[in-house]
Amino acid sequence: MALNKMCYICNINNNVEIVKKEVKMNVFKKQRLELELTQYDVEKLTGIRQSKLSLVERGFRVLNSEENQRLCKVLHLKEKNLLT
Repeated sequence: MALNKMCYICNINNNVEIVKKEVKMNVFKKQRLELELTQYDVEKLTGIRQSKLSLVERGFRVLNSEENQRLCKVLHLKEKNLLT
């Protein structure tokens, strides 16, 4: 997985600080961005709602087997590569 630097504004002891943090980018998001697709583009191609794709990319939801297959097909990913 790719690493991406993100900035967070944190309120620590009433002091506002900007914190840079390295986070792992979701494999679906990474591939979607490489293909220059928006979440709305992927919604049209897979039938998976944009709101659900957003949650999946952020790690809050998982796809069922059928959705996973459709998304992998559109993003040109092999499902077996996601299991490792």
